[in-house]
Amino acid sequence: MDAHARAGIEIHGKVMRYAEVEHYGPHYRLLRLGSCDFEFDAGAEVLTAENPTHMQTVADAVKDVFDKCIATDLHIALHPPSCYSFFTPLSSTDGVSTRKEQLRKETALLTGPETASALHLTVDPASLEAQAEVGRDWYHILGMPEHLHTRFLHILEALPIYTYRPRISMQAAARVVERVERAAGYRGRLQAPYTLAIGWYQTHLEYVLCREGQWCFCHFTEPGAAVDAAYFSVSLLDRLRIPVEAVGRLFVYGSPVDLSELVLLQGVFGFEPERLNPVPSADLDPAGVAGSFDVEAYVPCIGVAL
Repeated sequence: MDAHARAGIEIHGKVMRYAEVEHYGPHYRLLRLGSCDFEFDAGAEVLTAENPTHMQTVADAVKDVFDKCIATDLHIALHPPSCYSFFTPLSSTDGVSTRKEQLRKETALLTGPETASALHLTVDPASLEAQAEVGRDWYHILGMPEHLHTRFLHILEALPIYTYRPRISMQAAARVVERVERAAGYRGRLQAPYTLAIGWYQTHLEYVLCREGQWCFCHFTEPGAAVDAAYFSVSLLDRLRIPVEAVGRLFVYGSPVDLSELVLLQGVFGFEPERLNPVPSADLDPAGVAGSFDVEAYVPCIGVAL
């Protein structure tokens, strides 16, 4: 059975979290997991600063943590709004060049022609059954500014890694949900086929919707309290014409959250939210992880490495 490894990183605020996961068939093995704390806002330095002054420090940290790694590619979890993220349907009969042109046009409509021409696009298939059309497939588009593409190439140039791919953090969370629910035998529960995962961050809130373990939609809003999360969760479901009763599980990931503060969400959905633990998704026994370890914060970096 052939095996290969993938590395994943997430840089947010003053912390870079990283993971390396070996893939062999349907199985995964976590090779490394950890974090680096910086004295400066590394996320802003890499993602938003016009004239970064600590790029080499970040590059050196990435080089140190992946020293002697066996991964051949690296996936980077990007949080909104550091990149553009949207879903769009494309004709299933169009050729590659036609689809690329259509994506460029739609990106230009959303961002403006000048911005669109300076974006590095990543395209991934998505399932959006609530809005499915015959002969059309849904895709998620991530648009990363070219200057970020250049910065990541600089960060990775000293690594024994051949390629890298940006991913939206919400897609990473969906990947963890898929693995967690598959292990629990949740797939195929038709009574309530949807799962909602909410990412809590000081800068924003993320909403990830999965159907029977498959990623189908995501959205983000400004940071807020539990009442805001409840409102926007219901609003998202209404927009997709999905009844609240169709959601059978609710996860929370990102910054540590006191679940007792989320009673409003429990009132809306009728059950308690759970912390999204990505450790079992990489076939690692949760008992081997210290109880004080904030596992839900590692969802993006593990998720992109799966």
